[in-house]
Amino acid sequence: MGITFDDGAADALIRAANSADEVMRAEGGFLTGSVDQALQHFKGGYARLFEAACGIRSDDRGRLAGVLTALADDVREARLRAQQEKARQKELAAWRQRDDVRKQVLNRRRITATVFAACSVFLLVSGCFPTTPGNSDTANPSSSQSNSTSDLPISGEGTTMTPEAAGSELFGLLDEIQAMAPGEWTNKDVPAGGYCNFQGTGGGKEFGGSRTRGPLGDTERETLGQKVEEFYKSSGYDVKVFDQSTATNKLIITNGFGPDGLVLQVYTGDLGTTVAGNSRCVADPQGK
Repeated sequence: MGITFDDGAADALIRAANSADEVMRAEGGFLTGSVDQALQHFKGGYARLFEAACGIRSDDRGRLAGVLTALADDVREARLRAQQEKARQKELAAWRQRDDVRKQVLNRRRITATVFAACSVFLLVSGCFPTTPGNSDTANPSSSQSNSTSDLPISGEGTTMTPEAAGSELFGLLDEIQAMAPGEWTNKDVPAGGYCNFQGTGGGKEFGGSRTRGPLGDTERETLGQKVEEFYKSSGYDVKVFDQSTATNKLIITNGFGPDGLVLQVYTGDLGTTVAGNSRCVADPQGK
């Protein structure tokens, strides 16, 4: 007895993994901005330990996000293979039905040919045929069958962009968003890259960056949020806004989710303004 594949459960698991991945990435940019703000007023040995601990936490968050992405990809592949197997079984059942009909027709033809031959011999022996009997040609029944199957090609989706191009794209996008709110910004781009799951192989790199500045006025925050949303939509990104304006610091996070793991985030609140993001996930040239 085969195991029934539940498409609904698979879809729910994919949605849960993607949602958790988005939350992890969204928190990453916010925490990066918070760490940057804290380190501006926090110096010395404990500050270095604090920065190192936050770096380890950031790496672990990236690995967990990669695992969640890989889980969603694996479930998608399992769902596709289950659909292919269902289609194959359906085609096999239809072929067997046609084959049974073909065999029944072939058996009837053989029986008819045997009866006809027996009747011919009987008539010939009994003298009912003329002295020069005519020749009768009977065609031998023949059958041919062909059964070919082909599997749908499965190819991993992902960008073939170079690491340099992915980093340049991210930092250029951050520059565009930063320009929407002129002022004194502090940049912290990380071209070294972190772990990500590239096309299901696990060997990928992504790059992060953040720019921070002091808090904007209420009107400036609203204007920046509108500009950023329009920018995301014009680029074809998925937009998600987390409105915590009723909290103490009046925080609003505007997220843009682009292709191949590209994430852009804008944080506005009473504690400051941060523009952060992660680049597309690209193949690690060193294979790590």
